[in-house]
Amino acid sequence: MIYRYCDVEKELDQVSAYLFTPNKSIVERHAVCTQDDYGYWFMCFVEEYEQNEANKAKKEVQLQ
Repeated sequence: MIYRYCDVEKELDQVSAYLFTPNKSIVERHAVCTQDDYGYWFMCFVEEYEQNEANKAKKEVQLQ
């Protein structure tokens, strides 16, 4: 099952995917959809997105 929804606070789309296995466990993954600086849509897992945002913040601090 996959859900896509708009996160108004972060101004991006979130995707949540759930896999229900035969042994009744649930595998869950979360991703982010947004547009890059050129207007292209891309999707990445939340962990990758958070790491990328942290790296951007570090670069901005270094440039100041």
